Amino acid sequence: PHIQNQQLHHPHIQHQQQQQTDETITSLQTDIESLLNHQTTLYTNIQNLSTTIHENEQTMINQVNQIDTLIEQVADVEAYASAESNAALEYKNNCTKLSEILQSKEKEIYIKTKECEDIQFNNTCYKDEIDILKKKLKKKERELEN
Repeated sequence: PHIQNQQLHHPHIQHQQQQQTDETITSLQTDIESLLNHQTTLYTNIQNLSTTIHENEQTMINQVNQIDTLIEQVADVEAYASAESNAALEYKNNCTKLSEILQSKEKEIYIKTKECEDIQFNNTCYKDEIDILKKKLKKKERELEN
């Protein structure tokens, strides 16, 4: 207690203590300001990161929507290609059937043509025979008339 009393009574010591206290306060205020600035910087960084995250989420949603649209378009194209492939296969089958029918008809035409040629040949033969028979008949008629 006696030393404290002496310190209180000495203006120089009081002034030194006050100066130390002021320096401590100033140092603490500087530390607080620095911490506040750091806190503000961190808060701003957090806001920026939150904004970036939100923008990235929106971009991701848009990209997922684009992918969904592309998947639908691919499915449509696959369905169209499948339909076209089926139509081409049906066309090929129809062409094959038509070719078989044409070959069959060509064969029928060949057979009918041969039959017609035979009939014409026979007709010619019969015509010749008829002519011969007509001549004989006329000859007999003349004989009978005489």
